[in-house]
Amino acid sequence: MKSEKIRKILKQVIIYFIIFIVMLVLFCASMIATYALPNERIQGHLRESKEFILNADLNPLFGNYVEGAKLDGFTDLLILNTAMNKGTGPSESVFVRAFENSRYSEEGGNQYLSLEQTLDNQEIYNNQEYSRYWHGIQTVIRPLLLLFNYEEIRYLFMVISFVLLGIAMLYISKNLSWMHAMAFMFSMLAVCFFIVPVSVQYIRSICNYITCRNFS
Repeated sequence: MKSEKIRKILKQVIIYFIIFIVMLVLFCASMIATYALPNERIQGHLRESKEFILNADLNPLFGNYVEGAKLDGFTDLLILNTAMNKGTGPSESVFVRAFENSRYSEEGGNQYLSLEQTLDNQEIYNNQEYSRYWHGIQTVIRPLLLLFNYEEIRYLFMVISFVLLGIAMLYISKNLSWMHAMAFMFSMLAVCFFIVPVSVQYIRSICNYITCRNFS
């Protein structure tokens, strides 16, 4: 009986270990594939959004007055800077770029100036590495930047988020009641749900949460 229990535990350990290795390989492969996408088109769409990125109101509606409604513009700029995938030099391989996740930072560390300078000057390469961090959001942002600019991506996230909110309300009303659905909607408004789709950083946080929930 005891040996059978040990075998079951060992079997579970082996299964979890295999799952871990498979997920690790998939995550690494997805990053390499993402960084292999054509940079010219991605950087072109970022240039299209340059004025919007640098001049957009980062705290729409009452974000200037409510702490929980403020956007994380600083991190959004870091993500977009990394998405440009310039590398630390022209001969740097895709494999190195995928795990280095480098970005350009001007001397003062101002992210607005850093992004503006690297967008305007093709001769500027990245001077900071960020390899210690998992940049899974790039597997979403870089493919989207092949098709859309930054402003269009924000609108896309807004449509998806509010459609999902509507589906959730219909599901709640069908299984519980419209009162429960309305309570859910008001609770989402209370936590400033509407600012999530206009921030790449907040979208990343939700993606990370969903991934952890699915594989935990």
